[in-house]
Amino acid sequence: MGLSSQFLNISEVMNPFLRLFFIACSIIFFHALCNGASDTQEIHTSSISDKPPNVLVILADQLRANSLGYAKLENVKTPNIDSLERISVNFANAVSVNPVCTPYRASFMTGQYPSDNGIYFNDVRLPYDAPSIGKVFRKGGYDTAYVGKWHINGGGRKNFIPKEGRRGFEYFKVLECTHDYLNSNYYDNDDPTIKTWEGFDAFAQTADAIKYMDKKAAEEKSGNAKPFFMVISYGIPHFPHLTALENYKNKYPIEDLKFPPNVAEKPKERDFWELQGYYAHISVLDECVGRIVESLRKNGLIKNTIIIFTSDHGEMMLSHSCKAWWKHTFWNESSTIPLLIFTGKAKGKTLKPITTPDLTTTIISLAGLKPDPLMGKGRDFSKNAIGLDKSEDGCALVQGLAPFDYALNNPGPYRQIRTKDFSYTELLSGQKFLFDRHNDVYEMNNLAGNPAYADTEKKMSNLLRSELKRIGDEFMPAEYYHKKFNYTDKINKHGTMPYKDF
Repeated sequence: MGLSSQFLNISEVMNPFLRLFFIACSIIFFHALCNGASDTQEIHTSSISDKPPNVLVILADQLRANSLGYAKLENVKTPNIDSLERISVNFANAVSVNPVCTPYRASFMTGQYPSDNGIYFNDVRLPYDAPSIGKVFRKGGYDTAYVGKWHINGGGRKNFIPKEGRRGFEYFKVLECTHDYLNSNYYDNDDPTIKTWEGFDAFAQTADAIKYMDKKAAEEKSGNAKPFFMVISYGIPHFPHLTALENYKNKYPIEDLKFPPNVAEKPKERDFWELQGYYAHISVLDECVGRIVESLRKNGLIKNTIIIFTSDHGEMMLSHSCKAWWKHTFWNESSTIPLLIFTGKAKGKTLKPITTPDLTTTIISLAGLKPDPLMGKGRDFSKNAIGLDKSEDGCALVQGLAPFDYALNNPGPYRQIRTKDFSYTELLSGQKFLFDRHNDVYEMNNLAGNPAYADTEKKMSNLLRSELKRIGDEFMPAEYYHKKFNYTDKINKHGTMPYKDF
């Protein structure tokens, strides 16, 4: 009797109700196979194994949280990042502790607040003896790698970075800072000869990172591998936006572009070019993320790799009368950043507030390691990242110790506290801002001083003071910090550190 005949005989004698159940299960199975497989084809979502996990940080530059497809607030296309979001924990209330490049990067590297490490504007050197997430992973038995933008060495944006300045990272293909994407330089580990990435740098950096991880996958299969901690640090979508690749600009016809409602002035023609270029850069970033994730799926590392996708700060793009490339202010477009953490153990959106030192501590904890004691003040949200803690209480701090260039609509020193429901900002000038995070995404209705929200304002003010006390932030004028960290005679007329290439 053939196999088909056996199945036929079984079906003939099968209880009618059991037969219906069997048919229903078959329909459900094939429906899931046909319609629910898209995400799992892109990214394997099984739990991370018992081995120490690999950790991959994908760091964008000047990517605001609103400018991603999954946010559903702007008409930007990011299918690969959207797929990653669907199987990650989306920390939708993440902030940059000080929304500008070097301060964020110094905080991420050290797990410290800018008021502690003294890095609160660009192009100053983070001391070589500062604690470092790279050193923590290296000490914990990890191979370490960093590719792309660095921006914490100071002393010239094209200078060679010596081994003692690499902060525990062994594989090192880095330049201090450039946004010349089609002529982008870097140094290859210990070779002091400056080199140039081939083509558009984000694609070349992606290819280099994939090559590194493929090598690690081969080592793992041979049974001779240590886990790795890698940071891929892109320059995009940071301006210049007009130099974005034409075929990616074409995804965003000028006539289809829309600015959010908190852009008060009528945008000029150049403003539309800026927005088009910004979105084009984001689409390049999205493609790079897709290539990375696909490579991890193909080489098998996805089964034991934690992926963190985030940005150093956001982009104002004309909102609240700010320039089309501005940041370094407390507004949502500048301070709120994307943060996706994929572990294979949990997914979904959380409004748990998290700031940069918290992220450093959380990443270290996810790997089963302990922070350097000098890090200290960041909170550990690893349980939220793996689904063991669903709470959304707590707060996150944004520090504006000495925002530079007040001529660009910058209101001066500020502190902001963020909770699940509200953001509250105080300026040294005396101004206060209270916004409802659920009903006022574009921050157009300042509730500070509104009698109906007096209790909320008082609670947020007290919470801000409590958090400042916890970390030892005295909230003083900019000149106080310039003197404290010996910058007084070094800063320029714009209130920041002048920079040069060499």
